[in-house]
Amino acid sequence: MGGSLFAQILTVATMPLVTRLFTPEDIGSLSVFVTFYTMASACACMRFDGALMVPEDLGEVDRLVALSIWSTITVSFLSGLLLALLSYKKLFGLGVLSPWAGCFAVAVVCGLGLTAVFRALRLRGGEFSVLATIGAMRNSANIVVRLAGGSFGWGIPALLAAELVAAWAAIRRLGGRQLRSSLQLACTSSMADLIKTARRWRRFPLYEIPSQVLDQIAAAIPLLIVADRLGSGAAGLYAVATRFSTLPNTHIGAAVGDVFRSRFAEYVRAGERRAAKRLYQRLMARTAGLALVVLVPMLWLVPQLFGFVFGQAWLRAGMLVPWIAAWGASCLVVSPLSPLLQILQRQNLKWIYDGSVILATAIAVIAASGTDLETHVRLLSVAGIAGNVVYFIVLDTAVRRI
Repeated sequence: MGGSLFAQILTVATMPLVTRLFTPEDIGSLSVFVTFYTMASACACMRFDGALMVPEDLGEVDRLVALSIWSTITVSFLSGLLLALLSYKKLFGLGVLSPWAGCFAVAVVCGLGLTAVFRALRLRGGEFSVLATIGAMRNSANIVVRLAGGSFGWGIPALLAAELVAAWAAIRRLGGRQLRSSLQLACTSSMADLIKTARRWRRFPLYEIPSQVLDQIAAAIPLLIVADRLGSGAAGLYAVATRFSTLPNTHIGAAVGDVFRSRFAEYVRAGERRAAKRLYQRLMARTAGLALVVLVPMLWLVPQLFGFVFGQAWLRAGMLVPWIAAWGASCLVVSPLSPLLQILQRQNLKWIYDGSVILATAIAVIAASGTDLETHVRLLSVAGIAGNVVYFIVLDTAVRRI
């Protein structure tokens, strides 16, 4: 959490500068781009990076690495082509971007996919000291490029370039020594071996990719709906409020989830089921307490100071923070626990959550039709909280049955 907290402080400290260098329209366009590449990168490795935690045979780990790399390269190019097409046709709110943004998408998705592979290898080895620094590295790279580009008035190209640099910033730290050997391994692996490996671990893409797609659609719908109905300016206000409100979950929750994933996998591989359950229960209690500590200032203090800190153009965004923060607090409780379904290979249970959050979000979108930004945010936040309640029930049920 120490490295993640430092990354979070960097982001918060520079946000007032970013919001003064870029307009709500710039931030709204960037947020649409981030939403797209987040959806694509979630499937970049075809979820085979999650399988790296499970096998004891190191030869099988090597084959999974090669399979993950080829999957990443393929998905990266396809995602770039898709973004160019959708932005050209002005579909699904992506019309706020130019088709050339597809070139950035290829590089960003590829960088994030490779990062996921090497991150999983580090997690398998319990190398948490390395993982503790990558959040700060990515955030620092992103911030430097944003501020430099913004000071020259480069607008959205500077923001896209910052995302590209950040996507590759951690590669050297995570897998600098392994990158060349891993690429060689991928190039020398036979297609027959890769196909056999994919079949042995087919449960990961078969169950997790549909689940991830549904998750990302549910996460993308709010921003894309706001951009489509209310314009890129409203999308920018929503994006900044969301970015600020969900920082604890994005950084601290992710860091805690990494450690839980590694330790829980160790217990399951060793057959220590009781220890795995105790770990789950301790973490659940601690994340709930952390969520409460984070939520209180978000409800009472942050909305009053938002306009002063980030500029009067963003005053309205501060009024959105309490609702989004409540949603983010519920995410902070469940998201660090979510890797347990992967480790237990019970990914099919997650479909219960996926279906419920899609349904709740769809109801919120329909109910918010014709209303203002604030009403959209309230309804969408309630839908997100309801989905996380269902997710917690699913996770708790899976742990009790091991």
